[in-house]
Amino acid sequence: MKPVLAMLNIFIDPKEAVKGFDNKWAWIPPLIVISIVVAIIGWLTIPFALQAMQYEPPRGLTHEQLQAAMPRIQMISKATVFATPISTAIMMAIAAGLLAAACAVMDIKAPFVKLFTLAAHCGLINAVQAVAQYVVLVMKHDDIQSMKQLIPHFGLDLLLDENANKQLAALLGFFSLFQIWYLVVLALGLAFMAGIPKSKAFAAITPVWLLSLLMRLGTSFFT
Repeated sequence: MKPVLAMLNIFIDPKEAVKGFDNKWAWIPPLIVISIVVAIIGWLTIPFALQAMQYEPPRGLTHEQLQAAMPRIQMISKATVFATPISTAIMMAIAAGLLAAACAVMDIKAPFVKLFTLAAHCGLINAVQAVAQYVVLVMKHDDIQSMKQLIPHFGLDLLLDENANKQLAALLGFFSLFQIWYLVVLALGLAFMAGIPKSKAFAAITPVWLLSLLMRLGTSFFT
């Protein structure tokens, strides 16, 4: 029952949630839940992606070439879904590694296993975001005509029009409701887990969101 309580508490009471992180296997339940949720959402989203491609074929492909390549595209999409547990674990390990490096520099005592467990539990917020995104897609499925529409807006980029600067849209879109929620819980969890001031914890998580932001801005130049 404790793993379940820890997963529920991470949403509303990080201080209580981190008390169960002494168990070195506490990262397994949230990883399983996230992998299942994201995999299911990913599978259910494939038809939307294929629909968008019909209206907006990938650059360099004609409609005829797209139809010929569709079986391969479907196979790759499904394979990506089955690889969800691995990709999820890798992303969590990267976040935990960045946190561990920041903690080492700032003289914060926090073992990697606990940081990985914290990242796994905070990842549950990303799973909630995936569900919210799918709900939005279902609500407007008839209007989806581009790959860009597959990513619903939950940030300030919602206020921009389609012709807005891509880098500005990426910046405003990064700090979405779910991203801010994730970062706040991550910082509070670290503060309670390591027994450090909250301001120091927020400083320590900077590499985690900064790398993600830079990757998003970089991607915006090529989309």
